[in-house]
Amino acid sequence: MVLGKVPELKPTPLIRVRNVEKIFGIREVYLKYEGVNPTGTHKDRLAREHVLEALKKGYDTITTATCGNYGASIAYFAKQAELDAVIYLPRGYYGTRLRDLAKYGARIVWVRGTYEDAVTRSRVDAIANNWYNANPGIENRPISIRAYSKIAFEIVEQLGEEPTTLTVPVGNGTTLTGIYHGLLMLKEQGKIKKLPQIIAVSTIHGNPVIVSFQKKLRRVTKLAKVRETKYNEPLVARESFDGESALKALWDTRGKAIAVPDWKMVEYAKLLNRKEDLSVLPASASVLEALNEIEELGKHVLLITAKRVK
Repeated sequence: MVLGKVPELKPTPLIRVRNVEKIFGIREVYLKYEGVNPTGTHKDRLAREHVLEALKKGYDTITTATCGNYGASIAYFAKQAELDAVIYLPRGYYGTRLRDLAKYGARIVWVRGTYEDAVTRSRVDAIANNWYNANPGIENRPISIRAYSKIAFEIVEQLGEEPTTLTVPVGNGTTLTGIYHGLLMLKEQGKIKKLPQIIAVSTIHGNPVIVSFQKKLRRVTKLAKVRETKYNEPLVARESFDGESALKALWDTRGKAIAVPDWKMVEYAKLLNRKEDLSVLPASASVLEALNEIEELGKHVLLITAKRVK
């Protein structure tokens, strides 16, 4: 095993954004900025955990489906660990991470259909070829929780207390689920007094967690039709693989679910670049929409999951 070759991840910064505070009229706003991770996204947290797990279990190949960022993360950490990476992409993918997948030596398998179809194919081939399956879903939820709960731990340590609200961009619901469980652990340990209100933000063009919560459902419904664009790709989904637990987190914290159009994502990304000198993926910048729906008082944390990759 080459566990020692897999790089450690340092805590990501919690940045107070005073210019954003002035624009939205909110007293205290902080960005938890994941763009400093090796491949520029929070996905590095989960990819690292999966690669370590694959090494411990003796696999020589790891696989996942992706629409870009997660595949790049898996490929990056697999290369450090000297594992082969097989990454499944839907044929309609038009993102910027193909060159990263090539740079990190991943083998790409193109799948006719949707991202969900690519996940299914990757899972089936993992079983057939004895590869490690790093796809989202219930079988990998403990690893996801372990990876993303650390975001909650870092926020509370950096802030010195629990935030009033915590806003998270949502695609599959995996990140929100992990953060929520981290907050639960902190509360059980007596390190926070109460859970913050969790706010989920996604695209107006289709996300099961957002749609289900807005319809006041207690179970996540799959969507028959969505519209993917170059801006909403990290968020849009017909099926949210960890949607049930993400939806529960919203209900348990009296949360909110907000859908954002592409043009606002783009404008928020420009705002962060102009006012805070941060280069942020538009889908990640969508969390700023939550500032239009919260009260002035309190400490409000927005999770910025990815920087803009040129």
